[in-house]
Amino acid sequence: MEALAKLSWQPDGRAESVHAVYCHAVAEARASAAWYDSRRGSKRLWARCLRIGAIVLAASAALLPLLSQVFVRHGKPVIQPVWASVALVLAAALVALDRYFGFSSAWMRFMLSELSLNSLISDFEFAWHAERAGWPNGVPDDEQLQRALAGIRESSLQPRLSSARRPAPG
Repeated sequence: MEALAKLSWQPDGRAESVHAVYCHAVAEARASAAWYDSRRGSKRLWARCLRIGAIVLAASAALLPLLSQVFVRHGKPVIQPVWASVALVLAAALVALDRYFGFSSAWMRFMLSELSLNSLISDFEFAWHAERAGWPNGVPDDEQLQRALAGIRESSLQPRLSSARRPAPG
């Protein structure tokens, strides 16, 4: 941000200055997208482990009564059917843990935020290059400079994505 304070807005330096502002905005947006990408991994791991555990336990709960009928020794089941209830309760507990700690929903939110930010970055870059194409000799006049700066401010990615805002530290 300190580098932006030293920009020159005189006609001979305005192209470089507005480009520096553009690069700063894109770098901030990419840093936000990278932040979401770097932090979704642990949420994905926990979400998958809890859901796979719940699926395995629920499938076991469905199979245990059948297996208790198949595996019989001296007229008594080797596997007691009550274990199906235990497996079902454990499966429900894993789903409840996932819901309580929000691993699956956080993973999806982080993915959606990252995808939204990347989409906004692409749209912003395209709009920027389209705007720059209209600058004679690559230098904006006063009106073009104001429009370019307003476009950068408007396309500032944090305020436009309330769902993709980086959480406050802590």
